[in-house]
Amino acid sequence: MTRNEAGGILRTTSENPDTWTLKSNIISGNGGGFGDLLGAFTSGGFDVIGSGDNGAGLANGVNNDQLAVWLCHLTPNLILQDCRTMVA
Repeated sequence: MTRNEAGGILRTTSENPDTWTLKSNIISGNGGGFGDLLGAFTSGGFDVIGSGDNGAGLANGVNNDQLAVWLCHLTPNLILQDCRTMVA
């Protein structure tokens, strides 16, 4: 899930008190005022999250998750390119 103007995944406990588990997701580059995640989540592992600042329950390097990965471009063979290192 990338480049959504309305934001990434918004989890509110008042609407759904169950635990949401993220597993094998690529979520990065979303806007909407809260970015990629907002709320509490459980990791099932292997997630790539651009900004986990507003999400709780995920940690970089735990369960093979990668957080704070700013994606500018995802190549067809799933190679992540960091926009801070790309040359214009």
